[in-house]
Amino acid sequence: MIYPKRGLGGLLLRGKGWVFVLLMVAGTIALAVGGVLSLRALHLETDGVEAVGTITGLEIKKRGCGKKNRSTCTDYWISYQFTPETGLPITDRKAVEQEFYQTRQIGGALPLRYVAGQPEENEIEPGAARNGSWIGVLLGCAMWLAVGVLGGKHVTAMRRAVFLREQGVMRRTQVREVRQTNIKVNKQPLYRIIWDGPPGESWAARQKDLPALGEDITVYAHPEGVWPAVWEGDVGSR
Repeated sequence: MIYPKRGLGGLLLRGKGWVFVLLMVAGTIALAVGGVLSLRALHLETDGVEAVGTITGLEIKKRGCGKKNRSTCTDYWISYQFTPETGLPITDRKAVEQEFYQTRQIGGALPLRYVAGQPEENEIEPGAARNGSWIGVLLGCAMWLAVGVLGGKHVTAMRRAVFLREQGVMRRTQVREVRQTNIKVNKQPLYRIIWDGPPGESWAARQKDLPALGEDITVYAHPEGVWPAVWEGDVGSR
């Protein structure tokens, strides 16, 4: 069987490269959110106007969180109203920390700060906007750092795969095992094949896209066995 030959770019995307694309997108979004919150915090610090609002509602909401929503997280919401120096009364609602929530009651006074001329930009929990901006920036930087470190290793691995396809030793062998992985796509598990001969295993794929147990396959191995062999179906035929 002849498999389509893939260039480095195609291999990067096929061999988990999409994960790094998602990380880059998520990291960029986190940095953007952090930047917006940082700008908001700056406006509150430089153009902030102190006011006192009234708490109109308190609500505790539980939601699924964690892997597959198996855990339960609790959000604490405060609804409130205040009247800026100029303009109509503002009604708003924000999620706050548990400790802050527990000290409040409906009808109670709520000190707050809003941006002059933009009362819809307000803060009831001191430092919330600034803290949120740091979280966004740190999270975004962490994701981009992961892309740099793990992505670099991934690029190296794919370059090795291209080298083995073009200059490695071609070997015929048989599938010794079709092993299920912990990776799932659309709730369906992915599999890898393991073969006799030069050590190595295929990339994770749907079982129907892999050769069956005992089937003859072609792999490309390093002449000196320095790197694991790669399956022809993953990198393409020579």
